[in-house]
Amino acid sequence: MASAIVDVGAVIDRSRFSKRQMCVIALCGILMILDGYDSGEIAFVGPSLMREWHLQPSMLTLLFTANGVTQIIASLFFGPVADRYGRRWLMIGGTAFAGLMSLGSAYAAGPSDFLIWRILCSLCLAAVMTNAIALGAEYAPARARSFAVIVLYCGFAVGQAIGAGVSAELIPTHGWQIVMIIGGVLPMIFAAASVFWLPESIRFIVLRQPRSPVIFRELARIDGLPFAPDTTFVSTEKAATARPIRDLFTEGRATTTMLVWLVFLMNITGVIFLNSWVPTLLHNADVPLAQALRAAMVMQVGTIIGALFMAWCMDRWGASRILVPAHLLGVAGIALFGQSIGAGGIMFVVAALMGAGVQGAQTAMIGFTAGLYPTAIRATGIGSAFGIGRFGTIIGPLFGGTVISLALPVGDAFLLGAAPAVVSSIGIIALSLVMRANPSRGPAGATAEAEPG
Repeated sequence: MASAIVDVGAVIDRSRFSKRQMCVIALCGILMILDGYDSGEIAFVGPSLMREWHLQPSMLTLLFTANGVTQIIASLFFGPVADRYGRRWLMIGGTAFAGLMSLGSAYAAGPSDFLIWRILCSLCLAAVMTNAIALGAEYAPARARSFAVIVLYCGFAVGQAIGAGVSAELIPTHGWQIVMIIGGVLPMIFAAASVFWLPESIRFIVLRQPRSPVIFRELARIDGLPFAPDTTFVSTEKAATARPIRDLFTEGRATTTMLVWLVFLMNITGVIFLNSWVPTLLHNADVPLAQALRAAMVMQVGTIIGALFMAWCMDRWGASRILVPAHLLGVAGIALFGQSIGAGGIMFVVAALMGAGVQGAQTAMIGFTAGLYPTAIRATGIGSAFGIGRFGTIIGPLFGGTVISLALPVGDAFLLGAAPAVVSSIGIIALSLVMRANPSRGPAGATAEAEPG
């Protein structure tokens, strides 16, 4: 009697979102929270470093820029590595070593030492985000993949919101070092726990080791039924090739990939400008530091709420109908925030809308992008988008430093700061038009919820 043949992807996609899938995605979310916290540390402690070490804004710009360069290199490197060798150990190792580097930052003797520790920390952080999103997408059923990825990426914003809140409360009494210590100890603890709790992607394993016992175990926990020992597991997707970057431009993916890269670049430029410079710009405008940090925290809360709402809408009305107005909200939010400074509660409301329209829209864009590429190049697709987008981590600080050096009134500074959001809005409109006009030219392996409109 012939053995049963089971399509791994079909089992996952027809599942009812089992407890096992929720647990895996939740663990990825925790690692994303820690990643967000550690990524935001420089912005949170920046004003304190400038005061304690008598730094000029140009030195803080150098810290932000070095952080960005490192993440570009790491994102472009770790995506293809993960598509060839797996997601699990890159996530665990990246989390552990990022924690260790953050802990080292707390004991830096000066700006040069601090810079070295942060470069090493950024290198490790890049290994976590790309693979956490890929693993979450590969464990989620197709009908909920966009929502799951967006919820997962919200962990990054949660981490930054927690970091802003922790900094506001603890820096005045314990110094900036406590922020780095917390960002060191917690990742190392969860990395150790992940060795036992975090599985490898079974969509990835079946392309490499179709008889692996991990597939039997994980699918049984997802599907609720055991599989016969002679079951043959298969995948309808292709295994990774030796040149996964090239595959992003084959089978009709070229135009879409280029537009995705443009939107990521401009979105991340805007996000970094806000995350890096909002506390400093507000503080320079005589807003108390604690209030400035709380505005940054509210911005992250707006990101989370906005992204979740966008995810809910995308699953019902299509990505283009949501992503276009979301990006336009970002333009309006940045422009209006500069006019609301000093207006009490209105400033915090606009900060939340700005977070929803800038970082929330980028979060929704990540959910859209994760569905564009098949398993064999998913981490490469996500990693390359982040890699190109993270040129914005260079442009954003330089852009912010230039805006500050112009000594503009704070309202005008934020009007100028809306420029990246304007360009990303143009890009997302173009992407929507391309995919509506040529749906057959969209990336292979796109899920239904990834189709715009």
